[in-house]
Amino acid sequence: MKRITKSTPGLWHRPSWPRPTTKKSKKRKRVKKLAKTSEVTPEPPDLSSSRPPDKMRPVRPLYEYSPLDPARNEIRLLQLPPLSPSRTWNDAQLAAINNTEATLIHVSLGETPEYEALSYRWSPYNDAALIIIDSYSFWISSTLKSALEQLRVPTKSKLVWVDALCINQKDPEERNDQVSKMRRIYSQATEVIAWLGDSTHFAPGTFSLIQDLYDHIEDSPYVEGVLLDNKNDRQWSELTWILGLEYWKRIWVIQEVNSAPKMTLRYGTQTIDWEVFATVQNKISLSANARTYARGHEINLWQTILNGGPKVLNLPASDDPGPPSLSKVLTFFNSHLSTDPRDMVYALIGVTSARDDPMMQIDYSSSVRQVYISVIDYVLKREVKLDVICGKLTWTSIPNLPSWTPDWASGFLRYFRPMIVRPLGAKSFSASKDLPAQATIDTDRGLLRARGFRLDAVSVLGQPTNLQGTSNFGNMVVAVLGWYEMLEITDDDDDTAGYYEAAFLKTIMCDTDGNDPKLLKRILGAFARIGSNVEVPVPLRLAKHESVLFESVSWVESWMRFACGCLTGRRFFVSEQGLMGLCPENYQDGDIIAVLLGCAVPLLLRPFDEGDFELVGANQIGEFITERYVRFNVNDLGRIAAEAVGAKSCVGVEKYPDGMYNKTLLLTMDNGTQVVWKIPDPHTGKPHSTTASEVAIMDFAGNVLGTPLLFIDSLLNLYGPGAPHRRRIYHPGSVPGIEVERVRPSMKVTDRLPIVQTIACFQKAWISISFGKFSSLYYARDKKERAKDQKERVEKELLHVDANGVDVKNADFAICPSTSRELTE
Repeated sequence: MKRITKSTPGLWHRPSWPRPTTKKSKKRKRVKKLAKTSEVTPEPPDLSSSRPPDKMRPVRPLYEYSPLDPARNEIRLLQLPPLSPSRTWNDAQLAAINNTEATLIHVSLGETPEYEALSYRWSPYNDAALIIIDSYSFWISSTLKSALEQLRVPTKSKLVWVDALCINQKDPEERNDQVSKMRRIYSQATEVIAWLGDSTHFAPGTFSLIQDLYDHIEDSPYVEGVLLDNKNDRQWSELTWILGLEYWKRIWVIQEVNSAPKMTLRYGTQTIDWEVFATVQNKISLSANARTYARGHEINLWQTILNGGPKVLNLPASDDPGPPSLSKVLTFFNSHLSTDPRDMVYALIGVTSARDDPMMQIDYSSSVRQVYISVIDYVLKREVKLDVICGKLTWTSIPNLPSWTPDWASGFLRYFRPMIVRPLGAKSFSASKDLPAQATIDTDRGLLRARGFRLDAVSVLGQPTNLQGTSNFGNMVVAVLGWYEMLEITDDDDDTAGYYEAAFLKTIMCDTDGNDPKLLKRILGAFARIGSNVEVPVPLRLAKHESVLFESVSWVESWMRFACGCLTGRRFFVSEQGLMGLCPENYQDGDIIAVLLGCAVPLLLRPFDEGDFELVGANQIGEFITERYVRFNVNDLGRIAAEAVGAKSCVGVEKYPDGMYNKTLLLTMDNGTQVVWKIPDPHTGKPHSTTASEVAIMDFAGNVLGTPLLFIDSLLNLYGPGAPHRRRIYHPGSVPGIEVERVRPSMKVTDRLPIVQTIACFQKAWISISFGKFSSLYYARDKKERAKDQKERVEKELLHVDANGVDVKNADFAICPSTSRELTE
């Protein structure tokens, strides 16, 4: 016989048998044995490749696709033959190598026969398997081959759509066309089979248990009893395994599941209806007994019930009728996995509002960089928003990717919680007050030009967290306790300390449950407990919170895991204006905090190259991400005001004529005292700051500038965390007389002139001074400074320059963040 060499027609250059040993006799024996073989078994591809290489070595040629007809809107379907009881594709000798085991047929998508579609996990060809299609060899993954074997039935052939076989993956034009049709392909299938893999160690009773719970889903006592029954331990362990399979993390599964008219889960030979499985998972996730069971038996069970399986494939709610926006879906699912980085975008288009938009085209001839930039360009033009750039992290594997373009394939949000994803039920928020983006993209140069304004800068920076995942609590807690120490919170004023703690925790936990004081203290206690466990010094005030923490270990760990998600890649800071926040971990001196129009959160920008900036990442700023809705009870309002001024009760409430955009009420007490209660409109300014600044300005104008205003007899600060309404009231003095507005129309010009002259004198006094900063005026005590800091500020900081050009320093007043409506609406 001839040795198989490169020059042998129809065969590949490498021999298909092992290299001969040094003993010639064995070599001759091996050659003779092969000489009797009529065909050579094809050799599997390179195991290190994620796709079969072009050069393989089978005698039987590889399958070659015939082109689809675009005019007929064609797709391919795989026709599986009936299953023979005597032979399967697992036969070691491939006895049927000369027979066609399967066939690929062309059909029009508008006239397709009944077919099933397969949803499965793509895998590298580390364990490649051979099948025969139309008498030709075809390499596929062993995972796919196992699925196809299970889909065959003994009595008849079956039509199946499988992406790896029905799309010529090496033809970019066909791939573009077919991928754009995948939503329709899955939606027209009679059934979609979700293949979870071979069930080598599968407990047969697991799916039966799920079905039993579904059959009794309305019988809560029965369901709770099953959940606590220890005889089901093996089934719960198996459920943990199923919910944690990599299948649920595959990016393409999202579209396949959300397009399917009917789905069936298949794990080896076991099957269960998708809706049955998903319904039971949701039921279990709401069960207190399931939490109890999970904590006592399977450490990962509860987390996988909450964060695994079908639950991770549900689409986010849409802000408008129809499917959700592309930017929202990209952010929501960017922790999933794909073989091709471009599929992190293309796999999701079909379930978004961009699916029928000609501006968003699938093009596999484009580079990953081009695809990712095109996403930002599309969102900017269609949604007129820039929120999509907030997912940017400091590292990427894509060459020359602009700083403002997220690397969707990096998996960075697997442990990184983006600022623009709000907790369930949280109010929407936008630092740019929902103004549309004004930006353009220079694709060739990789430049984004956007309008915005400088907001602030970092003053004091905390240590980095050095987090490596969501279970490394030690490093995270060490950093958090260090940040807490930066605030120098003491017990001298419990209300002030509580205010600082609430603001601090809301900042580092991305504002989650920020309006529940009891929960905030319990979470602080959880940080203290972990700190004690890793032998880190815990501040005394935090130790008090730990002493009243009676939550379970799993409760503490769940919140610490959430905190890790919030803090990965970030570090705490205090800004020049005294705001708390989180910034990207790679902050450098000179970076600025800016707000771009159309972007929901402030960004950290790094100046470079003549006015251009590099986007470092998104910032969390506590004063900006806060509850902006006012709820109050009128009866409680009257009671609190009466107690504040020493009256027994409030006997009258009327709308006050002053206030403009704010709600101002005049409350009359039983002893004749009157109190003004001001409730700032959320669109007018920060609730506490607006009133505090107005009162300070009135005092300054009256006592410093000599304007005869209505002076305030007393100011009552009810903004502390313990106050029911967290608003300010003030007790005004009263002046007899009639409002000028009521008599002005009947006054002569000569009578009006003295009034105008008096007002002009007031205005002259107001404009005769100039302040050292452009912002808003407050009482110094409202700045919540420590005494030593206030002393240093007064010594160094100029308040204003008077009419004679003299620099004036005043310990009673301070310049603090602006309450301008334009910046806070």
